[in-house]
Amino acid sequence: MGALRHRITEYIQKSQSLGILPQLVTLTGETFKKLLKDELVQKLIEKGNHPIAAATNSLGLPVEIGERNEIMGKGFIPSRCPKCGRPIFNPRVRTSDVAKIIRYLERFGRQEMICTCGHSFTLDVEEKRLEIDMEGISTMTKCPRCGGEIRFLSSTEAFCINCGWDNLKPLSVKGRRKSLPR
Repeated sequence: MGALRHRITEYIQKSQSLGILPQLVTLTGETFKKLLKDELVQKLIEKGNHPIAAATNSLGLPVEIGERNEIMGKGFIPSRCPKCGRPIFNPRVRTSDVAKIIRYLERFGRQEMICTCGHSFTLDVEEKRLEIDMEGISTMTKCPRCGGEIRFLSSTEAFCINCGWDNLKPLSVKGRRKSLPR
């Protein structure tokens, strides 16, 4: 996965953790052109897909070209219980169920909800946006050591398939390691 596609995917996941049900990715023309250079997007275009369709298929959300790089979606108001602070959008709830709740609220309007703490409040839905930070994305395309193919684990961390080079952060080991039983 390319660094740019990785960054956009990270922000799609971040939007979900912030209580936004992502529905659309808006990219600037410049960012969209960079995304078209992604390996997966290129393969989809070679198979005959339109560039917008290829980008949509690679990200899993519809893609539009606009003025900003952002994820747009719907979210609950309030996003947390006003009394206890628990999130309304529970990450363990299936996305399809959240979508059904949002459609219900859009159709019938605000609804009284009761939190697990027993507090009653009014729940509604609003359009929400999350801007994608494009700073710090790796621009590497080849391994700096051998010139071979690299793979990205995030928008900044990569490794080489050929020689084993990587720029991954070392794992921190706290305390002493336990010895293996014999």
